[in-house]
Amino acid sequence: MEVKRKAKSASLPKAVQSLQTTRDDTSTSALGSLSRPNNNSNLKKAQKLPHNACRIALSISVIILHNPKPTVMAGSPNSNLRGFNHAVQTLLKQPTQFLPHLTIPTFTHLPENLGPHLINAKKGSQAQIPTPEKPPHTPTIRALVLDKDNTLCAAKTTSFPPQILAKLSSLRASPTSPFNQTTNPHSILIVSNRAGSHPRFDGEISALEAQLAHLRIPVFRLPAGTEKKPFCGEEVVQWFRERGVVDSPHEIAVVGDRLGTDVLMAGMMGSWSVWCKEGVFDVGMEGKPERNILEKMEVWIEWFLREKGGYRAPLPMGWEKHKQS
Repeated sequence: MEVKRKAKSASLPKAVQSLQTTRDDTSTSALGSLSRPNNNSNLKKAQKLPHNACRIALSISVIILHNPKPTVMAGSPNSNLRGFNHAVQTLLKQPTQFLPHLTIPTFTHLPENLGPHLINAKKGSQAQIPTPEKPPHTPTIRALVLDKDNTLCAAKTTSFPPQILAKLSSLRASPTSPFNQTTNPHSILIVSNRAGSHPRFDGEISALEAQLAHLRIPVFRLPAGTEKKPFCGEEVVQWFRERGVVDSPHEIAVVGDRLGTDVLMAGMMGSWSVWCKEGVFDVGMEGKPERNILEKMEVWIEWFLREKGGYRAPLPMGWEKHKQS
């Protein structure tokens, strides 16, 4: 039995093996990476949180690695093993990076003027007390990064539900929208881990862009040698900068259904994150699929960190300096 255990452990990715041997040490060292308040009660909560996050991370690893019918094989065009390992490591060391700045049921609920919704003036150190001399400072969002699968379309399809097309049309046509296609033509970009990530999915690009040609919404093509979400954030920011849309990453909001790719990428970019918790379909809508195991785990992780841990999404890098200027 001992020989079998060793053989099985050897087959696991190195990142997961290291988690199994270092989880107790991480419980203490990860504290330095958390956005934590200064009082003792919150410090006690923080000391417990990384250990629980470690258990969650290991649970996810076991679920994925021992799934008898894996949906994606490592090395295939749509595999993202490094992204998965990065998500597990982040959950261990910086679990608050999994928390979105704004949660909405679906993309159709996205506010046109996003800025005020990204800062909750009632919670934590983000709280601001407005005065006549100093009105509350809110983000100015000039660009949207939109996930495709289970955010704009059903997973692995290129068909936009009518309500999604209506929302996209509204964002592009409304005279008050920051993403109006006349005044800000390059302000919306679809970034997918399928379409645009590999030549195998070039057909998806054509299908998507044909339907959105009248709205001038393109699909991001992953540059050669660039890894997909959550690692392509720098290239996405550069795409917007080259077209004069943004000066800083904190003028971008990333919208998607996955904490482990979309929300993590927003944090790595220094941007804001919007989580579409229900995916592409609202609760009760025809065609809404049941969540898979990993999606259920992400929902539970978000709830645990927010409700039990008392944590919130950290502000984007660079936002504090901008706010003070």
